[in-house]
Amino acid sequence: MEIAAPTIPDGIAACAAAGATEIVVHPFFLAPGVHGRRDVPRLARDAARRLGVRVRVSPPLGVHDALVDVILERIGAL
Repeated sequence: MEIAAPTIPDGIAACAAAGATEIVVHPFFLAPGVHGRRDVPRLARDAARRLGVRVRVSPPLGVHDALVDVILERIGAL
């Protein structure tokens, strides 16, 4: 969340500056942990309130059947 740029608030601010009025935040986490349940929604909510945009947070990426295909594709590329 804070290691790579942009941060969640910076990303939302960039979308708002580009004219977005509704933004969907999609956490790329494989498991629903504290960040996905608490931290990401809080950061998104705070940024939305500050910028006057609507922000929705989707459930984390999680374990999706298609991920197995992606993993096998990447392994096959070695």
